[in-house]
Amino acid sequence: MRSHLAALFAVPCLATTLAAQATFVVAGGGTSLQTAINTAAPGDILDVMPGSYVAATCSKGIHIALRPGAEVGPALSTTISLLVSALPANETCIVSGGKVAGLSISQCAGTVVVDGVAIYFVNQTTPQLVANCTGPVVFDSVDHTGYPNLSYGLLQITNCPQVTFTNCKPAAMTVLNSAVCLAHSTLTPYGFGTGVHLQSGSVTVHGGRITGALTASWPVAQPGIRLDQGTLTLTGNASIEPSPAGLVAIPTPGIATTGGAIRRDPGVVVLGLPISGPASIDPTPIPSLAITATASTMNVSLRGEPGSAVFTFAGLPFPAYATPWGEAWLLPTDPILDVAILPATGTAAFTHSFAVVPPWFVLVVQSVALRPNGDLVVGAPFRFAWN
Repeated sequence: MRSHLAALFAVPCLATTLAAQATFVVAGGGTSLQTAINTAAPGDILDVMPGSYVAATCSKGIHIALRPGAEVGPALSTTISLLVSALPANETCIVSGGKVAGLSISQCAGTVVVDGVAIYFVNQTTPQLVANCTGPVVFDSVDHTGYPNLSYGLLQITNCPQVTFTNCKPAAMTVLNSAVCLAHSTLTPYGFGTGVHLQSGSVTVHGGRITGALTASWPVAQPGIRLDQGTLTLTGNASIEPSPAGLVAIPTPGIATTGGAIRRDPGVVVLGLPISGPASIDPTPIPSLAITATASTMNVSLRGEPGSAVFTFAGLPFPAYATPWGEAWLLPTDPILDVAILPATGTAAFTHSFAVVPPWFVLVVQSVALRPNGDLVVGAPFRFAWN
């Protein structure tokens, strides 16, 4: 099984799409970024110098590396300034660093990675889109906060089977017919409504904190999450809260539902009133992971039900699919990294080394627990770009 994992890191298409063919310095601001994108070939790196660049569109597997001081679009923009669209399969587009005034991703069959980008987008009526992408979309350390601890703008995720936020401060989001994972992320939006509105599909909250929106013009606190249909999975000691304050003191639930199902680990905190609405709730303990990685080593901390046997898998991104035991983000044939019987503390840890990991390699890690009573529980996924 472990030898199969080594094969994953040698997939030819990854080697060709991630290996740089050439590096080009982009300077001068204005339209120079779009000109460089037009002339670049898949695998190229655009080293973007400080300056103000006009809105741009990218449909190639290139790395747009924004230096500190490089900004795409005007400050406090109300229109999308960077669009990643129609990326072919087996290509990877990376946007890293700098500031972007509004970012949308649409109709991408390849992998899109957004890493360490500050997104300044104050439009509360026109959403940024992640739409109709069959390939993985990974946000890592992305910050939508225009002011300390408050996220601006709106994000609509539609028809995307694999979207992940890790260590992010994302904008308030609506999820339709998509599978989304928020790992160790903080969402405290400015504006109206909730932090996350799951209309259909699935959302996994893996640690972190989600609250309802905060605005001086809205008199009543809002739930942190609204669930209409689909599956909401809460684990990793996440905290779900109503708006931090309201001008009118009306008790508000942390989670409001009109349907759907909730898998809630007992360690998850839901503040405000109890969960409201007709959603079914399963309180079974759910395995959760915390991962740090170096150039060749992955350190994993595992938490779950004491006495359970936990199998931890790793693999390439694959669209999430429902099983009777929870939502799987991996294939049954993916390799097992570790097997642990959790002690009375309910925690364990292991380290796994890899010979060579390509830069920006996207990896999924997920655990499955065999409970002492014989039940199976599929844990929350952890998906990140190895950088």
